Amino acid sequence: MHSRDHCLDSCFQGSTEFYDGPQTDEFTPSLLEAGLLAESVGQRRDGTPVPWMVEGSNKSPIEQYVEWFNGIWHTGDPNTWSASVFTNLAVMIDPTGISTGAKQAAASFVLLFKYFPELRGEVVSWAANDREIFINWRFEILPKGSKTPLLVPVVDKFCFVDGRVSFRLAYFDILTLLSYLAENFGENRLVDFLAENSQQAVKTGGIQRLPGILLRVIRGLFVWQSADDPTGLSAAPGDGVVMLNWKPVKDAISYKVNRATAVAGPYEVIETVSGIRYSYDDRSVMNGTLYWYFVTPSFAKWKPTPSYVKLSESTSEAIGRAQRRAAHGGSL
Repeated sequence: MHSRDHCLDSCFQGSTEFYDGPQTDEFTPSLLEAGLLAESVGQRRDGTPVPWMVEGSNKSPIEQYVEWFNGIWHTGDPNTWSASVFTNLAVMIDPTGISTGAKQAAASFVLLFKYFPELRGEVVSWAANDREIFINWRFEILPKGSKTPLLVPVVDKFCFVDGRVSFRLAYFDILTLLSYLAENFGENRLVDFLAENSQQAVKTGGIQRLPGILLRVIRGLFVWQSADDPTGLSAAPGDGVVMLNWKPVKDAISYKVNRATAVAGPYEVIETVSGIRYSYDDRSVMNGTLYWYFVTPSFAKWKPTPSYVKLSESTSEAIGRAQRRAAHGGSL
């Protein structure tokens, strides 16, 4: 545990000691590089105002920052979230990629509101140690015609230097969030958001390394793999064609290629491919349309599906007897 000399009485401690060493990676600031919260979160040496500080408030600068952050998501108004909130060398990491520099760190956040102004959020809990603020919050998405919101949990970590955010690390389930956004706000809006997010990174000098699944969305293709059939599906879009490839599944006698134009389906079988083939070119597509695919293997009737399901001892013995009977012409 670290010294409490520079930590408020209400703070929690201990987490940053894992980074407090001579070896630091390219993005995560060490304990020594991050400013002390008591000195860095509520004031600036040049005297410029800190947007989350409220004059006359009796609350600590840390709690005022949490309330300010919560207010942005409660109101859906990101006007106070700008490049001035960040240091010039700020780093922001979330599941969509890595942003570097104040402009890009701010732009990634603002773009989400630009394309999805209906999004809201709320802080569930927060904690702090002497150098970091941790916020546990959640995206709130209200599906059309529903009174029950869909909630996507988010965990955020913030570090500060001289009254500005120097490092932000956010984690959320991006696949769930993208599915909700596509279903409730339309796939075209989602594609436009992702495209501008990537372009903005280039304009501002940031580094945006979108996961492969998001790149496929931007190119007009979303590959959806069946959870029950681990075929390792991959796809390459072309002019009027989508070229699908997958890994062979042991004992499969054929493969069914399933396709939909929405992540939630409905899916239809567009082709059944022989078990010795591990590819298919779908030429019944339209350029500019999003498609979701998964491939399912089919087995002989005696073969359990999926093959990796653990069988009970009695079931395994029964299958073994059936296989031996078939091998001996049914004499057993």
